[in-house]
Amino acid sequence: MPLDRLCLAHRAVVVGVVSFLFFFCVPNARAQASKVGAILQGIVSDSSGAIVPGATLAITNTLTNQARSVTTDEQGFFRASQLAVGTYEVRLAHSGFAPYERKDINLSLGQTVQLNIILSPSSAAAEVTVTAEPSTHDTSQTSVNFSIDQERIE
Repeated sequence: MPLDRLCLAHRAVVVGVVSFLFFFCVPNARAQASKVGAILQGIVSDSSGAIVPGATLAITNTLTNQARSVTTDEQGFFRASQLAVGTYEVRLAHSGFAPYERKDINLSLGQTVQLNIILSPSSAAAEVTVTAEPSTHDTSQTSVNFSIDQERIE
């Protein structure tokens, strides 16, 4: 066999092996690398359907008490990736809205959980502090009472 034909045959084999590795092995490695944890994602909106940007969520692993914070973007979207497998709770407090809490969110390896949060408006609460003394008049009595001491009776 001439030397030129031998080199062409080797090049074809090398190109074939590299192509095989690229198309079949690299995607598998990438897929395995993405399954080191779980993903929790979703959209935060209010009760009218309007998105809530800038809301900060506290995501806590209930077994380890390890917490992570994520903030919603301009579209109200949040994403927490590479969370360890386990049970989580999510808390959110944003001005103008009632606090949100969700417990018992179970995350498995490679799982993506979609958690869409709808916030309720907070109720207006006012605290009133009274410093004046209460009136000594008994408003439940409709009759006139007075006391007569022993000296007048005699």
